[in-house]
Amino acid sequence: MLWASFAQGLGVGAGLIIAIGAQNAHVLRMAIKKQHVWLTVFGCILCDAIAIMVGVAGLGQSLQQSSMLMLIARWGGIIFLLWYAVQALKRSLFSQHALQVEQMNGQQMHLMVAVRLVLAVSLLNPHFYLDTIVLLGSIGSQQPTSMLQYAFATGAICASMAWFILLGGTAKWLAPWLNHATAWRCIDALIAVMMFTVAYLLFQSR
Repeated sequence: MLWASFAQGLGVGAGLIIAIGAQNAHVLRMAIKKQHVWLTVFGCILCDAIAIMVGVAGLGQSLQQSSMLMLIARWGGIIFLLWYAVQALKRSLFSQHALQVEQMNGQQMHLMVAVRLVLAVSLLNPHFYLDTIVLLGSIGSQQPTSMLQYAFATGAICASMAWFILLGGTAKWLAPWLNHATAWRCIDALIAVMMFTVAYLLFQSR
């Protein structure tokens, strides 16, 4: 049961985090410029981890006090996952968007500037709170026990860690590939499959 919750968190977390966003672009940009790469990666992971834990624990405690709120959150999560899956499927079929990052400029960035930048792209981005605290929090709160909720949160955090480490460590090879719309269409197809699967599992958890 713990592994099922962990896998569910991993799948939902990966689907939300891998989608093109400000954090992804910033990690790639810093990696290509060779500017405080691992500081940036760690900053993104830390922000995600704190927000995910706050979301799952905070919303979980609030929702468990009301069966009506639990029901609303459960069906809200299913509807969101289905909507997100359909959007990802549409992008996989028709999107021409790619992730563009500028090339190196050779100028070394100050450490505190790098810290402020990674905090800005995370904490000043409304989608960051929507994805982590609201969406992952509400879906994670559907787990029947606090232990399973934390297993879900751990899975989502592991998805964040794996993705940002992958971006930071392989940016030199990934950047040209991710600059093509076809690559993101393939990624979106995988995201759609994951989201449809998790929506079905959430529906079956009655």
